Amino acid sequence: MREARAFAGTGNVRSSPIARVGSTLYAGEAAGLQDALWGFGMRFALVSGHMAARAILDRAPADYDRHLRGRFAGILRASVVNRYFYEKLGDSGYARLLRRIARAADAREWLRGFYAPRLWKTLWFPIARCAVEKGRRRAETAVREPAQAAAV
Repeated sequence: MREARAFAGTGNVRSSPIARVGSTLYAGEAAGLQDALWGFGMRFALVSGHMAARAILDRAPADYDRHLRGRFAGILRASVVNRYFYEKLGDSGYARLLRRIARAADAREWLRGFYAPRLWKTLWFPIARCAVEKGRRRAETAVREPAQAAAV
């Protein structure tokens, strides 16, 4: 690249969703339900919105937090580990990932397995979380201080 410039963006990705504050129930990205790897979140938004509505209709908002964590915590932790390895492997890792998806008989099924919680992802999660959060803080600083980031 010629004249490359640093840039960054942030999302509301959390490995542990914030479902409820007082009587307010949060869903979707507001709860931190966003894929840490590529930022997807529409399904998370729809499912968590439905869960929040169900909790309100059942007059059981306190149960929402427990149900939300049960449904999404493993998936969110796995996405943080996916992000960590994606960043570590760089362009060659991305190319390998695309080749594996392309060779799959059913790409959706392959991706479902890729995002599934696994024991090895649970073991890697503490390391991945620290690294990804450090990167997020660095990105947030770059967004707040664009002149400084561009000078680097």
